[in-house]
Amino acid sequence: MDNHNLALWSAFLGHALLDAEPEQLRSLAMELGECDTMEPAWRETLDALVKALDEQPEALRVDHTRLFYSPDGVVCPPWQSANSEEPRLMGDSHIRAIEWYRKEGLEPLNPGEPADHAGLLLVFYSRLLARDAPAEQLSAFAEDHLAWMSGFADCLLQHARHPFLLRVAEALRLLVG
Repeated sequence: MDNHNLALWSAFLGHALLDAEPEQLRSLAMELGECDTMEPAWRETLDALVKALDEQPEALRVDHTRLFYSPDGVVCPPWQSANSEEPRLMGDSHIRAIEWYRKEGLEPLNPGEPADHAGLLLVFYSRLLARDAPAEQLSAFAEDHLAWMSGFADCLLQHARHPFLLRVAEALRLLVG
């Protein structure tokens, strides 16, 4: 897949993990659907995602909160540092993510929030792809901040209840391998 399509997919998945707002996600999916060079497996995944968005929007918000932000305990922590060998929110991967962002001239909007949230990392990766960053830089970022997402996608596949989030997990597996 070319960098343009990868950038759109990365941004879409990042936003899906950050916020379960169906209208915004539908808009991003429509933009993604305009790509005429999308491979069939990705096109099928997109069609399934759009269809799943229409299924019980309130249930999507509830499942999103249950998985990622529940006060009863997060089922699938979306932070890289919480998924490391020594889980610690705002740990080393948080610090490294901020360094990556700053190299690109970005500062976190909310300095007190973890910068290594899967959604933020995917949106940032989308930015690198969209500006045609050198392959070495893309590879280094992916190795440093995307490799863990395979296990995160597995957690989603095991625990998500809403069809949209299950499809997000499948797409994430396709993206990060």
